[in-house]
Amino acid sequence: MSTQAFFAFMLNGLRAILVDRVMVFTDFFLATIIPFGIQALLWGAIYSNSELKLENFTYHEMLFYYAFVLVIAKLNNMYDVIAHLSEQIKEGKLEVFIVKPMSYAMQRLAVFLGESTLYFIPIAIVLMFFSPNLSILNLFEFILLLLIAQILTYIFALLLATATFWITDYSFLLSFSIVASSLLGGLLLPHNFWPPYLIDIMTYNPFRYMIAAPAEFIISGNSTIFLQALFGGVFYIFLFLFLFLFFWKKGLKVYTGAGG
Repeated sequence: MSTQAFFAFMLNGLRAILVDRVMVFTDFFLATIIPFGIQALLWGAIYSNSELKLENFTYHEMLFYYAFVLVIAKLNNMYDVIAHLSEQIKEGKLEVFIVKPMSYAMQRLAVFLGESTLYFIPIAIVLMFFSPNLSILNLFEFILLLLIAQILTYIFALLLATATFWITDYSFLLSFSIVASSLLGGLLLPHNFWPPYLIDIMTYNPFRYMIAAPAEFIISGNSTIFLQALFGGVFYIFLFLFLFLFFWKKGLKVYTGAGG
């Protein structure tokens, strides 16, 4: 694989985001600031005073938790990955990408990382306002978890999209990715706020490692959360990669391109 080609794909992905200024405005302001404002008002009403702790979260920490998860959810958005691959399969245009020297998965990974680059800016801004005496080690660990979360998100999105080899309408895949990310990823509630019989599901599901776990770690500095996210994220990466390669090979056998 050519490193130069990989970075060229990344650059193209970043340029595509920068050109679409309406989407940048929507993602950064309407889809992030407004939901955060609603969460701030909601939790402000729940917390009777600034010293109250609910499930080890102070009001200040809860605000930063939602600031982080909202931005990380935008960073690790699998919608475009699913939609792009599904469209290429449905329209029979995969050959255009398969014949290139770099594999399809690596092409789209480069574009995905390039498109995500811009979303590290709001994460850096939130970090500037939230200063819990971060050590260099904690910051490095946080960045590592973010990278693992990105790769996990990308591979899971590819795996979901392979279903398009056998189905006609892939819109439910997009809906599932949105609902699952919101419900299981920690956008609605931190995982430890759920009833005891759901705690294990909310703690060890892959969507938590995509979104909530990095936020929980940077706020708490808890080494247990870091290890859970590290090993859990890596485990799911290899699991989903294996499944993707399996279904990709199976899917190519039933795939019909535009040429017949």
